[in-house]
Amino acid sequence: METFLPVNGTTLTDQNYISLLFGDSDSYTLNMASIVGENAEPDGNDIQLTKEVDLRENPIFLDEIIEIQDSKIGYLAYTGFTNEYDEQLNTVFGRFKSSGVNELVLDLRYNPGGSVNTAALLSSMIYGTNSKDVFLKALYNEKYQKVLDDSDTELRRFFAEKTGKGTAINTLNLKKVYILTTSGTASASELIINGLRPYMDIVQIGETTRGKNEFSVTMVDDRGNNYIYSAERASKINSKNKWAIQPLLGRNENAEGFSEFTSGLLPDEPLQEDITNMGVLGDLKEPYLAKAIELITGSSAKGSQKVNLPIETMTNSKMFTPLKDNMYVTDPPIIW
Repeated sequence: METFLPVNGTTLTDQNYISLLFGDSDSYTLNMASIVGENAEPDGNDIQLTKEVDLRENPIFLDEIIEIQDSKIGYLAYTGFTNEYDEQLNTVFGRFKSSGVNELVLDLRYNPGGSVNTAALLSSMIYGTNSKDVFLKALYNEKYQKVLDDSDTELRRFFAEKTGKGTAINTLNLKKVYILTTSGTASASELIINGLRPYMDIVQIGETTRGKNEFSVTMVDDRGNNYIYSAERASKINSKNKWAIQPLLGRNENAEGFSEFTSGLLPDEPLQEDITNMGVLGDLKEPYLAKAIELITGSSAKGSQKVNLPIETMTNSKMFTPLKDNMYVTDPPIIW
């Protein structure tokens, strides 16, 4: 793992990190450091970074197939529920399926959430495509909930047979899934865990999740679409109005009616990340993946899982993007 202390020669603190890392400057220099004992010490190396305009992050950070004993383990490091990559995500599961993957490790440690619909699609790729099985039910405030109930509005979202573009879902039809979490695992990531729990065995490895179950919607000046943002209608947005709002609308409960996890979802196998032993994602010795493989195979994990210097997360770079850790819908029920 790469570590840095100063930025542009100024030591990072909880008072200046926003201006140093997320300020107006288009470029900056990271002054690198190495962990020595319990301290980070400068190592004399510098890395120059330049911000890229309109950079899009592919949330499918890493997908691999690991063969150990009789197990074919699919490993997916997934960093955001971004609907623009739903087709690519389905292709990954197509490869898992055609390769005979019978176990799955889903790494959501650095995933703060995103699209509710993408969460439903990913859950379908893991569990199955029975469109009669309820993935979630949306709950609104008391007044609007009554309006919706009186109009018999369908508030349930089901497991899916197809993607938004009509492609058949590639599903593994698993009975168990191993999910890696930290305190940075939030909203739509937690929705995956909660939505799947009534149907399959969830083995959660790591830390307690964030505890964020409210969903929102992006609203812009597009009267023709009920002011709901749609990427396909970007040209229809009033060009004179550069503002958008992201109001919270409600929360989601699973098929068993459970939605109260504002304190986070507790791990079955607690494990903290260690700054002295972060490892490399996808490497069999990386502590979190090693623990999952140990549970799958029954064999002792490769590498050490002893935590010498645990990481306590204060924030992360995604909290400085427009959507932050929001869970959002693009098709809220609207009753005029």
